Amino acid sequence: MSTQQSGLEQIWITAKKKTSLPDDVNLEDYLNADDNVSTYYELTEVDIIQSIKDSKDEATDESSEYEDAVMGDDVHNVTLSEALSSFEVMRTFISSQSDVPDFIFTNIHQLQNNLLSIETVNLVQKKLSIIYFRFNAYHLISG
Repeated sequence: MSTQQSGLEQIWITAKKKTSLPDDVNLEDYLNADDNVSTYYELTEVDIIQSIKDSKDEATDESSEYEDAVMGDDVHNVTLSEALSSFEVMRTFISSQSDVPDFIFTNIHQLQNNLLSIETVNLVQKKLSIIYFRFNAYHLISG
């Protein structure tokens, strides 16, 4: 019997004395008690797709309930110029206040830049779509 095994058996004997383990449970049974227990579940593609659909449905339901509660039936899409104008109003108001930390102005500036970069990307994508459509139409016509 190895030293490691004998040490483990001594620990087992001490554990049995200090706990309410039945006398008929031996060390080997105790160590192997959870051998057949599932430790993970492998998702199938169907499970993954269904999970995504369910989460989208829940998110849609929650967001539409929230929008209905907050906005009612009168929903107004804010334009880029309205959003940028709102930042200018905020900047003017905050400038009139005393002891405003500089990071507030930095954050407003970063938000404005973010909006402008999103709009730039949208415009570029729209332009590329038009060019792609014209290119394909030209090649279809010219054969």
